[in-house]
Formats: sequence, C-alpha cells, structure tokens
Amino acid sequence: MTGAVDLGTIEQAFRVAAAELGMCDAAWRFAQQLSTAGGPEVVEQVRDGLGRVFPVLDAVFSRHLASTPAPSGDASAAARACAGLRRLVLVGLEARWTDALVKQLEGVELAVLLPAALPGDVGRVMANLPPAVQHVTLDDFQRLAGPKSGLLTFVYGATAQGAFVLPEWVRAQGPDVRAQFRSFIGWAILDAPPDVYPRWLVEVPPTAFTALVS
Repeated sequence: MTGAVDLGTIEQAFRVAAAELGMCDAAWRFAQQLSTAGGPEVVEQVRDGLGRVFPVLDAVFSRHLASTPAPSGDASAAARACAGLRRLVLVGLEARWTDALVKQLEGVELAVLLPAALPGDVGRVMANLPPAVQHVTLDDFQRLAGPKSGLLTFVYGATAQGAFVLPEWVRAQGPDVRAQFRSFIGWAILDAPPDVYPRWLVEVPPTAFTALVS
C-alpha cells in the first residue's frame, strides 16, 4: 500500500466488518491486514483518522502498534461463569469470542441479540454461527428466561468504577429481567476502556454483573 490512505473506503469497509464480526474482532483483523499491506505507519494513519468515530478501533490499533498480541479468543473463563446454565443469551456479537464460547457450551440453548448501532445482514451473520444458535431481539429474548438462564455481554474495558458495554445491555436490564434470569455475565475483551470518547458504548457499574471475567 503506497500513497495516501483512502479513509472513506476503509471506514465503509470497517462498518460492514464491525456489523458482521463485532467492533473488536473487526478492529484486530483490520490492524493486522493494514500492517501487512503498509506497515505501522498506515495503521497509525487510519487510527488517527477514524479513531474518534470508532473508539474500539482506536484502542485496538494502539495495542497493535504497541506490539500487543492479538487475542486468542480463549473462552475458558467465560465458560466457567456459565456453569450450570441451560440457556444463554449473548447480548452483542464478537465473532472470535462467540465462536470459542459456543464450542465450550455444548448442551446449552444459545441465542444472540445483535446490536442495532452498526446493523448488518442478519441472515449472513446468523449463517456464520452454528445452526442451533437462535436470533432474538429485545422484544422476545425473555422467552429464554428461567432459573437456569443467563445473559452475557462483551465488555470493552472496565475499571473499578465502570464497564463499557453496548446499549442493548442496558435496555435488557430492567427489574423484570433481573427477576427472570439467574446470571448476568460481563466478558471483558479489552483490558482497559478506550482512550477516546466511547461512542457506540455506555458505562455501567461493575455491580450490574453477577460475574465479570476477562
């Protein structure tokens, strides 16, 4: 890759990838591909150009530039937090982490509630998941409620004061829901919150989770 970076084309491509893979997974893939194509200078240029629009991209690109290895998607801790559940609703989508978790939850009825901020092709997204994984919305996810049911969402960095999650997580946390589900699990896939304003995300107290794992 030589010459000026076409930020408009990269932004459009990232929106599609983030909608179908998740913001964090897509950012790691883009960082690796851009680095291969043009080196760290291109990664830095794209981060500086798009980081305020996509704070998770900013965070991931900064980690890539600092030579932080891409995450493996190890789901062991999240799977342990789901022990004893018979039904689990994933609020949000991050492909590499979702795939790893699904493999460890054999026998658990699974559903995914896709985020609305960066909408993708639902049929294509679901086709990339195992056939047994259901698609649910905020209108019908409570049909999976029960004493052995749980909700799990991806956390984009957490501190002692707050954890950054998708807005759908907040909308799925009404008093009626908390009375119907046993577990409310947060899975931190970024080691710290984004440095720029966390657009697309909202902050919730860590006490909103029955378990917060990394």
